[in-house]
Amino acid sequence: MKFGPAFSGLFSLHRKIAFGQNILRLDAHLSLSQLHGARDSLLMGSTRAVATSLSLAWERASLRFLLRQPTYFETGELQLSLPYKRVAGGGVLFRDKPFSMQAPQRPFEMAILRVTDRHQFGLRLEKQAGLPKQISLGVIRRF
Repeated sequence: MKFGPAFSGLFSLHRKIAFGQNILRLDAHLSLSQLHGARDSLLMGSTRAVATSLSLAWERASLRFLLRQPTYFETGELQLSLPYKRVAGGGVLFRDKPFSMQAPQRPFEMAILRVTDRHQFGLRLEKQAGLPKQISLGVIRRF
């Protein structure tokens, strides 16, 4: 498969506000992508691919409470050239078909973490509309 040139941009906003022993963190990301596929490729390109991510965290001492919407494509589509019919003589006909990258619902993540210089330990809850809740318990260790 051959791919053509791709262009993408990422805009991020990070703000950290400290008041007393409390820290409030805000992260917002916006990603814009465009792909121009090669003529003889199954992937003809992408249009209007936009993704965002939002995160808000409150920290006090070594505890962090986090609310987040992870990055997923909110809008956009892939332009595919799909084979759909074989003709006499062994040739194949292709049809251009758009494939939407839009997610109907975005997950929402909530986490409570204990953060130190060497590890993070916490409980994470993820919920997506129409799907069951996912609860994770984990440790991240830094070496």
